[in-house]
Amino acid sequence: MKKFLFTFLILTGFLSYEAIAQKQVNEASLIYDVIATSSDGKSEVASLKGATLQIWVKGNQSRSEMKTSLGIETSIHDNAGGKAVVLKEYSAQKLMITYTSSDWQSSSQTFSQSEFKPVEGSRTINNYVCKEAVAQGSQGTGEVRVWYHPEIQLNNKAYFHAFPGISGLPIQYVLLKSNLRVTYTLRSISYEPIPASKFDWPKSGYRIMTYEENLQLNKGK
Repeated sequence: MKKFLFTFLILTGFLSYEAIAQKQVNEASLIYDVIATSSDGKSEVASLKGATLQIWVKGNQSRSEMKTSLGIETSIHDNAGGKAVVLKEYSAQKLMITYTSSDWQSSSQTFSQSEFKPVEGSRTINNYVCKEAVAQGSQGTGEVRVWYHPEIQLNNKAYFHAFPGISGLPIQYVLLKSNLRVTYTLRSISYEPIPASKFDWPKSGYRIMTYEENLQLNKGK
């Protein structure tokens, strides 16, 4: 389940249906509340109770941080250079996975290459009037529904690579796979300046492996 969630967590751009006046944003931080339940919504996943996803974007740099009771998973991505790193901190284990540009593209294929289709009508979520789009993941990896506010657009289209075709700010999105339903809802957005150090990679304290090495490790489990 953690692998499925992270595929979409860090995972972070968006669908162009019509030309509208947009607020173009170069720098912002966003916080999403995360709720994971059974597909029928009757039982909550205890390990993800109180989970949050925070995203920082500054120019071509982006950072996402998923916090749960199990630990923290962080991604730091340089859209200009194409390189990225994923940090996993669970109990006493601290792992750093390095990504080349092609590695990052490969890891984001589940929904990044899917066609998002518009849904009729609108919905107001946390005072944002939202449009809806839906897509099916590749190879039976589930469905994602996105409610986005078309009047705000982050200039960095690759900050959230699950939705590369959507033109607007995601206010809420729901990931569905078999018996799991994960809902992310925007709690707040800030346009305060973000220090460049927020996007620095750690220099020590982590076991380091490449994306390919991590894939081979997971195949052995």
